[in-house]
Amino acid sequence: MAATSPPTRSLHGEFAHARTLYSALDDSPLASSHPTYQQQVLEALDTLARCASLVRQLGVFSRNETVEDVNTADLRYLLVDAYTAEIMTKRMDADRDATLTQAAKLYEAFLATCEHMEILSKEDKLYLDNHIRSTAPDAVDVGVVTTATSARMDPDRRRLEKISRFKREKATRIKLKDLHAQIAHRPKPTPSDAHEHNDNDMDDDDPDFPTADEDLTRSLTLTTIDLFIQKALDSLKLIHDERSLLASHRLHLANNPTLTPHRDSPKDTGSTRLDSRVPKPTAYTGPLLAEDGHILRPFVITPAKKDRAQIAKGVFGYGHNLPTMSVDTYLQQEMERGNFLSGGGKQPEKPVMDDNDNDAADAETYKAREWDEFKDYNPAGWGNRHNKG
Repeated sequence: MAATSPPTRSLHGEFAHARTLYSALDDSPLASSHPTYQQQVLEALDTLARCASLVRQLGVFSRNETVEDVNTADLRYLLVDAYTAEIMTKRMDADRDATLTQAAKLYEAFLATCEHMEILSKEDKLYLDNHIRSTAPDAVDVGVVTTATSARMDPDRRRLEKISRFKREKATRIKLKDLHAQIAHRPKPTPSDAHEHNDNDMDDDDPDFPTADEDLTRSLTLTTIDLFIQKALDSLKLIHDERSLLASHRLHLANNPTLTPHRDSPKDTGSTRLDSRVPKPTAYTGPLLAEDGHILRPFVITPAKKDRAQIAKGVFGYGHNLPTMSVDTYLQQEMERGNFLSGGGKQPEKPVMDDNDNDAADAETYKAREWDEFKDYNPAGWGNRHNKG
């Protein structure tokens, strides 16, 4: 039976299908190494390859055009290379370096197109030249330290640039969210409006690039392109770092032939396994000690059988001490020990003053007057600094 050919779609249909596959890969719960996930990656790459072919056949973009000259409905197709590059980095195959090289070329093509269309800002162009292209594995000469490389080595400057780029990406995502919210509240186009857009190949519905309002749609598309420009710059940096690691790994393997990976040999003989060097323990049941007291084999000191049950209870018991008596019992024992005072006897009575004792009455009067005078000169709250020191 012949293989089933993919359905024939228009450029807009292929792009919308590629967008659906791209979102499915981002939201997939599968690991990137799962066969089903890799099959979805290949399907998305095939769809994007057909999109790129249709863009070239239809001549959507011209060399003498800028972003102002491009139709709003065609701006989205600038993202074909960016989508392809991002999905290609998810591909797991034997030649990882070749895959990363192809993804880097697609990112470079996307950024070059944006630069030609006057979409790439001066800051992004400067960052691309000084921090990415000059530090690529194929562009760095050994022993040559350029100004860009020196700036890249400055930790403080690199940290500030990373923070700035993170804030910019966050602001771009917020702007995208706001634009989607604005478009969601716009009335949907009528069938007559949709018929007017048939010449622009807008027969399919794409929720990420709606056609309810051309100004909003254009702003949304340009903001999406700006977000992918930032992602492309970050991804190129990561690709260059990973390629440098792969090159170092290949050099290490070339200098150490004994460390050949398992996949280079058709059958795993165990010669490259690290655990094969460790001798397996033998079941030795001979005497524990020699006649001179020398230990002949390893041993473990274990408790006696009668104590093992008690130790097990302690291991699987509570994490705190349990009470051994009630509160009433404890208080009763403390009272028996004499730790609590009780009784105390009769309260002393205040002596009754004799009415005929004038001296005692005068002394009591003077004492009361002195207390009144003291309260007059020292009112309540006097001297209180309210904890001010």
